[in-house]
Amino acid sequence: MKAWSRIWLAAVVLLSACGQEHNHQQVPVSVPLEVAYEMTPAAPQPGERVTFSVTVQQGEEAVDDAEEVRFELWRDGQEEHEFLDAASKGGGLYTAEKQLAEAGTYNLIYHVTARGFHNMDKLQFHVGEPGEAQPSEQQGGAAGSAKGEKSSGQHAGHGAAGGHE
Repeated sequence: MKAWSRIWLAAVVLLSACGQEHNHQQVPVSVPLEVAYEMTPAAPQPGERVTFSVTVQQGEEAVDDAEEVRFELWRDGQEEHEFLDAASKGGGLYTAEKQLAEAGTYNLIYHVTARGFHNMDKLQFHVGEPGEAQPSEQQGGAAGSAKGEKSSGQHAGHGAAGGHE
């Protein structure tokens, strides 16, 4: 009989503990990054120095503490990609510069890693006139009609998002 009394008492204590309200703090939901891209000049000519810029915000707050901001750049039809590390200019603005010597179609992916998010966007632009491709680009058959192509992705997590071409 004493054994049943102890079991009954233990069950009452456990069940009463489950019914109590606990003061759990709400875990704030992460606000995703907002990234605005800009290229100056907007229509570069061969040999001109180009500034690639992104402005990074999280909600209303400028993000000046990004772990990594860089631009991945390559000419259409080329396999080798160049990475340009961006410098923080304050106010969430990050920039990198590059002189683009050759006319043609270029691809660019910006990579922003900050506060547990990785944001990337692929863009395409022309140096010189769109039809002013160099012979290597014309032979590759990749120059073309995707002007203004844009695709984006944002991934929550620690580190870089998966592969891309």
